[in-house]
Amino acid sequence: MSKQDAYDDVLDFIRTKEGIIKGTFKKGSPAYTEFYPQGLTQYNNASVEGMKVLLVSYVSAANKYKVELGAAFITELTDLQLAYINARDGQVDKKSEKASAQTLLRESRTELTAQLSKCMLYIAANTIDNEAAFKGYFNFGLLEVDNDKTISEPVLV
Repeated sequence: MSKQDAYDDVLDFIRTKEGIIKGTFKKGSPAYTEFYPQGLTQYNNASVEGMKVLLVSYVSAANKYKVELGAAFITELTDLQLAYINARDGQVDKKSEKASAQTLLRESRTELTAQLSKCMLYIAANTIDNEAAFKGYFNFGLLEVDNDKTISEPVLV
């Protein structure tokens, strides 16, 4: 389940269960206010991290009033909370893995570029007097201009 799907499921649950909370405790009562201190607005405008915090307080209030709300309500809510936390943590883990892979690629590329440069300089230094050997390592066919053709064919070495 994606983070956005989990977020949408939690928000849908909180919106639909607001009617049950209102019917059980009456809007404006202390119990209702524990679930919805600022009404649905705070849930509708919650960020990803904000929803995580709001969900903790919602679960806490639900556990406080579990007799009135019933076991099915608590079970569904805790399942949604667990799915939301797992989806969020999974996304964070994927971002971390991607960043690690990019760092490794950057480090590898730097090392490979340095080694390639060293090898090219070594070959050039040791074959500078021997044109045949030099041409064996480097393909100059790509640099030659063929007046008869617009594109020269590559020379295989």
